[in-house]
Amino acid sequence: MFERRADGWHRTQQISSPDPNKNDQFASSMAMHGSTLVISEWLDSDAARQAGAVFVYERRTDGTFEQTQKLLHPDATSSGYFGS
Repeated sequence: MFERRADGWHRTQQISSPDPNKNDQFASSMAMHGSTLVISEWLDSDAARQAGAVFVYERRTDGTFEQTQKLLHPDATSSGYFGS
């Protein structure tokens, strides 16, 4: 994560996959609304082979982000690519 300050952009935090697998494609899609950040991992295989997942992060009062949820499709199927 980066934060813009008067003197430019500063790196404040690195967010890595909580379920690291080099083939899961963590952070291929991201979106932010207010203090909520969502990050896809569209090849995650927890629910089914390459079914996908979305991680939800909330900004804490100190400005860093903390993972609060991992979302899986309720009807996950192989190659569903949830979050893509």
